[in-house]
Amino acid sequence: YEEAKIYHRKYDKGVWKLYFKVWLSLYGRVARDNPFETVDAVMANSKYIARLIKMLWKGDALVLNPPVKVKDFEPYGNKPFEERDDAVVMVGRISPEKRVEVVIDALVLTDTKPTLKVIGGLIPTTMLYKESLEKRAKEKGVKVEFYPNVSREDLVKRVASSKVFVHATVGEHFGIAVVEGMAAGCPVIVHRSGGPYEDITDYGKHGLAFENKEELAEFIDRLITQRKTWEHYHKLSLQRAPMFSEEGFSRKLLDIIEHT
Repeated sequence: YEEAKIYHRKYDKGVWKLYFKVWLSLYGRVARDNPFETVDAVMANSKYIARLIKMLWKGDALVLNPPVKVKDFEPYGNKPFEERDDAVVMVGRISPEKRVEVVIDALVLTDTKPTLKVIGGLIPTTMLYKESLEKRAKEKGVKVEFYPNVSREDLVKRVASSKVFVHATVGEHFGIAVVEGMAAGCPVIVHRSGGPYEDITDYGKHGLAFENKEELAEFIDRLITQRKTWEHYHKLSLQRAPMFSEEGFSRKLLDIIEHT
């Protein structure tokens, strides 16, 4: 929790403070009216977004995390350590904000040199990004496999066949793919910011969190080589994922409706 407060404290000083003040002043000219003045309840998809809402409108939003189809992964979630590839998997749009290049650079620093599997949507406007990643991986000697626009079934099986799930986006609003990684039984490593860190891993209680490529490389090596460490985070992932299920979402939504 303290680490999360430190991360967001950057907006209170120096250049970041000036940047945020300018951003808020400009936003005020185009922003919608204060929703707290016109509706019965304002909801946010994560604690991270709820805090941003409070910065903008000075009100407390109710947090309702998005529903995740965790049941798709249940048949594969218990796959043991020895039956999984020495691979790191990423899921999401194959686009710059996912920071795949950071993971490639981290893998250069590892002792284990696992394969990186990148699974996600690819459109014509992001083809150049994918090509730049392929070039970067080749130059640095990192093995990367891309699986663009695959079926749901293929995605599920490829995630569950991997030992480690990594999400490198900074300031992700929530991070459905991280929950999917957990449901697949993968220990997760997320950037120490946003919804994946605050809501999904609960400030690192249910997964590992990194700030730089050196830290990421260390965590990857630990999970690839230390079976007991892997099994510890594997269990934490399987315990945590059901909290974000479609059924859980429905219960929370009904509770909000009944008490608002």
